[in-house]
Amino acid sequence: VKTFGKEGQGPGEFQRPANLGVNSKGEIAVTDIRNYKISFFQRDGTLNKEIKIKLLGIEDGVPLENGNYLFMQRKSEASAEKLEGILSLFDSKFKKIKQLDKREFPNPAIGRELEATYHNLVWSLSKDKIFTGTQDRGYDINAYDFEGNLLRKIRKEYKRILTSGEYKKKYMKQFEDPLFDPIRDRFYFPKSMPPFHYFLTDEEGRIFVMTYEEGENSDEYVFDIFNPEGVFICQKNLKDFSKEAVLKGKFKNNRLYCV
Repeated sequence: VKTFGKEGQGPGEFQRPANLGVNSKGEIAVTDIRNYKISFFQRDGTLNKEIKIKLLGIEDGVPLENGNYLFMQRKSEASAEKLEGILSLFDSKFKKIKQLDKREFPNPAIGRELEATYHNLVWSLSKDKIFTGTQDRGYDINAYDFEGNLLRKIRKEYKRILTSGEYKKKYMKQFEDPLFDPIRDRFYFPKSMPPFHYFLTDEEGRIFVMTYEEGENSDEYVFDIFNPEGVFICQKNLKDFSKEAVLKGKFKNNRLYCV
């Protein structure tokens, strides 16, 4: 086991790494959204190169194998009526090619009521495809190629899970700080949960969708599994891999690795 990199603003240093992956050259690519750069390392931790991200409001993003980039950006001011996040495809010069998906919800900071869900915009990559979906749109996952062409839509009927007292308690716990006193009473809980919480894709394009239906064991949830063509295969009880954003599950050689 080897560690590399340290906190800072210099070459090979990080302030807020948001994504980590290994490309077809065997390089480790780290997206740092505070230093606005993508660093490419050899497997021994030697820095190969760094690319400056010429965009603002970056929340997350990755370089793609064809030279394009996929980035999630904040597109709202703190005083805006709605808070927005945009997932878009960019070329090698950071010129926008196409918007792929959008997250949008009312801003509680200016007095708007807000449904107490996470309003997740989820995206995941397979070998040559981008998959996107939002909780607010329903069970509707889009598959694109790396040029932004829509390949298919994946939809499924789902079991509605009532919003539990445990979920409500856990959700509101993140707003216990007195800083949130002015907005805490603006949240309301839906009768039932969104169709999914998160999803991952493996190297072949199979999709693993984490629903809110609890599994047989503690900390397990029912996952809907689809083949690369978007056809539903089966359900499987798996651990919640979404707790820590930087520790999301990863697939390699038909195996799922989670922390």
